[in-house]
Amino acid sequence: MNKETFTRLELVTQTFQHTSFKYLGYEDIKDYNLVLETHEIILIHGTDQASKLSEIIYACNDFEIFRKNLETYNEVLVKFIPKEWHEKLKELGYIDYAILRDYWLDNLSEFNKKHPNVTFATIKDAKSISDITKENAGASRAFHGDSVDFISSWIDGSNTTLIDLKAKNNQVYTYKTDNQILGIALTCIYANYSPKGPVLWLREIAIKKGYHGQGIGRRIILSALSEGLRNGARRSFLITDDLNLNAKYLYESIGFKPKMDEQQIDMISPNF
Repeated sequence: MNKETFTRLELVTQTFQHTSFKYLGYEDIKDYNLVLETHEIILIHGTDQASKLSEIIYACNDFEIFRKNLETYNEVLVKFIPKEWHEKLKELGYIDYAILRDYWLDNLSEFNKKHPNVTFATIKDAKSISDITKENAGASRAFHGDSVDFISSWIDGSNTTLIDLKAKNNQVYTYKTDNQILGIALTCIYANYSPKGPVLWLREIAIKKGYHGQGIGRRIILSALSEGLRNGARRSFLITDDLNLNAKYLYESIGFKPKMDEQQIDMISPNF
């Protein structure tokens, strides 16, 4: 797909009620192909680089038109399924891949202690951190781990997401014992001029294989919340998968509350 086609589709898909084109940049789908475009439906096909799954990006208003046109595609990932289509697609054999939900903690004032084993990562830690994230691939189907380059860009502030958010205080927290990294979390502070106060974003929390269930994730999060408060954050945000029950329990036990009126539903189509 060339840039001109992407720019045109970016505008056209906005006229549809339901679409998975949202939040995409050209680099995300430059190798995808436009396979169908009518006034009723748009389909774009390619391979999702994170999951390595065949993926359909769509724009459509009508469920029956969507269903009929997807019947020719076996086992493809479709993101941003409308909530009102969710159960209908389950009945047709579609499988939940991930149900991603925002979690918010609206007051950080009670968090005031950083654990002594929690430190800030440096560039030399990037490989170990990347390895831990990749070990956890599959804990949630939507979690695939991060590359060394991605981790390095988060530490040095060159990551495009950080730049787009005008984020500050970007950190990778590490939990270390005997100079070994056992857990990590990526954070930054954004929305610095929001009337509700700046937000600490917890982007990743991952624990080294063999060390789960020892409270390491909790210590990292509590330390990050405390440090975030010290650096001006007033609230915190993270995203987790409804299908990842252990993560949900941890976040809710700390005080994060799920936003129940919004979610990103991703599904895999059946082998028609």
